[in-house]
Amino acid sequence: AVVGWRWDFEACTATDSELIAQCTATARNAWSDARGVEPVPGTFLVEVTENGVVGIIDNFDAFGMAWSDQSFGPFVEFVVDNDMDDAETMFGTPGDVTPEILGLYEQYTTAFVEAQQDP
Repeated sequence: AVVGWRWDFEACTATDSELIAQCTATARNAWSDARGVEPVPGTFLVEVTENGVVGIIDNFDAFGMAWSDQSFGPFVEFVVDNDMDDAETMFGTPGDVTPEILGLYEQYTTAFVEAQQDP
């Protein structure tokens, strides 16, 4: 939510599993909007339980590659250029997302969006 994710599901079809559907969707967030990047399409396996959507997997890794090149990569570069310590906190060790990390994402998303608007 702190980076403004928006998903538009085009269509979903059943798979052999009762809990998983294959869906085509596009995604965008504040980073892609600020850069003028069109919503990135992808095919996903979506796991659904009585609690709603509990997992999404990029079925062909195409979304992840396109997203990384067009939006996430420039965002990471921006954070690294501004504060290596914050970049290490945000991207250095995979694991639980903490309030500190969420705060940094929110802070740097705002700054990244503003920087894209400056000529």
